[in-house]
Amino acid sequence: MFCDSHLHISEIPDFSKSTADDYLFCTSVHSQDDFDKALEKCPGLSCMSVGIHPQNPDTGLFDFLENVFSSKPEFVKAVGECGFDLFTEELSASLSAQKKVWDYQLNLALSENLPLVIHARKALPLFFDLTSELKKLPSVIFHSFPGSPVEAASFLKRGVNAYFSFGKPLLNGNKRARACVQDVSPDKLLLETDAPFQRLKDEVCTAPSDIVRVYSEACNLKKITAQETDMFRNQIHANFCAAYGM
Repeated sequence: MFCDSHLHISEIPDFSKSTADDYLFCTSVHSQDDFDKALEKCPGLSCMSVGIHPQNPDTGLFDFLENVFSSKPEFVKAVGECGFDLFTEELSASLSAQKKVWDYQLNLALSENLPLVIHARKALPLFFDLTSELKKLPSVIFHSFPGSPVEAASFLKRGVNAYFSFGKPLLNGNKRARACVQDVSPDKLLLETDAPFQRLKDEVCTAPSDIVRVYSEACNLKKITAQETDMFRNQIHANFCAAYGM
């Protein structure tokens, strides 16, 4: 089984239930419209994370989150993706608003005892100041982890039950991502597509089926032999279930 720890099925025009049957995944949603579209495209959905994306730090979405978590559908397994994005000057200028929605979601995850899916673009140092809170969570999933192997190890040493997820940057020569996959303990590794985003050069979009390519490259980096492939897939499956409490 292939496990995709992070994608956005509401944004994928051709996503269908037949696609979902091929592998286990967690879809992230950020609005009521996202939520409704995800359920429409995949009625048998088993794993969803719900949060406010730092690129749209709208406190008006607090009502949406409150409604979802008050009803608490069984398939809602995590809060997020949430976090900080300082990739551009415009995004950096919204840091105060990002902090407000971050604080709300961190407290939500703590009160609900749920995993947190983290988005940390050009903002990883901010999370080292938050480890005293993060280590109280059942797990923390770093979506498309941007750090170094030393930084990944530091979160674990500080007591955070962190899982580090990697996707198509492995295929475009991203040195940090590739080094992390080589170094991170197999029981803390997750793989993802972030479909339809994180496309490679000349690609129109990322497809859920690209998870096969991500797995293949992770195996190459981990020097997984053909005989060990099933064991590796089983380990990623076990990690996915542990990270999302399934």
